[in-house]
Amino acid sequence: MLITMNNSSSSDTNSCLFLHPLLVNTEPIPYVVLTCVLNAVVFLPTVAGNSLILVTMWRNPNLDSPNHIYLFSLATADFITGFVVQPSYVVHKMAWLYSKSSLSCTARIIMEIVAWISAAVSCSTVSIISLDRMLALQLHMRYQLYVTQRRAINSTLSIWIGLTILSCGRFFMKDIRPFVVIGTIGILSGMANVFFAYGQIFRYMKHHRKKIGLQCPSVTGINTSDSETTTAKKVKVKKLWRSAINLAYVVGLFVVAYLPFVSTLIAFLVHGPTMQIDVAYDITRTIVFCVSLVNPFFYCWKISDVKIEVMKTLKKIRKRAIDLDDKRTDGNSQNNGENHTASR
Repeated sequence: MLITMNNSSSSDTNSCLFLHPLLVNTEPIPYVVLTCVLNAVVFLPTVAGNSLILVTMWRNPNLDSPNHIYLFSLATADFITGFVVQPSYVVHKMAWLYSKSSLSCTARIIMEIVAWISAAVSCSTVSIISLDRMLALQLHMRYQLYVTQRRAINSTLSIWIGLTILSCGRFFMKDIRPFVVIGTIGILSGMANVFFAYGQIFRYMKHHRKKIGLQCPSVTGINTSDSETTTAKKVKVKKLWRSAINLAYVVGLFVVAYLPFVSTLIAFLVHGPTMQIDVAYDITRTIVFCVSLVNPFFYCWKISDVKIEVMKTLKKIRKRAIDLDDKRTDGNSQNNGENHTASR
């Protein structure tokens, strides 16, 4: 577990740089095996699902809005979780169980550093997505003036760079508690932003519906152009509202998954390192890792423009596979014909 101070001497074979000596030998084996099996089963579908999302969104003119840029960042973090974090977790745990301390330490360092980077980016991105949907509803046409593609890219890159530097800064910490405090505050702040943003969204929609209801009796008294403008505004607001609700599934999943995890961090800060907290940490972070598998399904299920483009990508992949298969079949037929002719 990364969140315990390393009080052992440098000569202690159980120590691993800034990480504390493992308690795997005292942890219940079923929990260790369970988390290893879950991560081993999930990481390949996680990589495949998020790869599909990333390939679909990369340089796609239909998916280049600020909101899609944030989703691309979230999918990147999820891809890294499946490609690096989960395999490293399995290698680390299994190597330690089989007394391969050097391999275990290497995999553990990779897993801990990259896991905190991807988790922090995911937390920050989900928070930004929620605030972005809030601003889209409140600003209307002014939204495109303030929230541009360039600003979305710059803010996303700043998040990745800043959180990577922060996570790597653990190498220089003798006491890991300040890092845990920062991480806990960061997660709680992200959740607070989510609740604030969606509270404002629901409040705005309640006010908007009330306003539309008051305007309905006087609709016959306004001219055609005003009526068309009002109708267009209603359609725009309805579209933004649907977008916010669809993304609420991703946001809600984030809250449900991270709440047990941050509770474990708080328990460590209050009670210090124990075997029970180690076990809880392994289980809750595995839940967090598994969210990376579910997110692509939510994108395709609830976000219509992403679903349409993903279906196009799948058709292209299928067409290329069929073309390759046809070429191989033609090549085999030609070779068989040549061999038959030569045998005569």
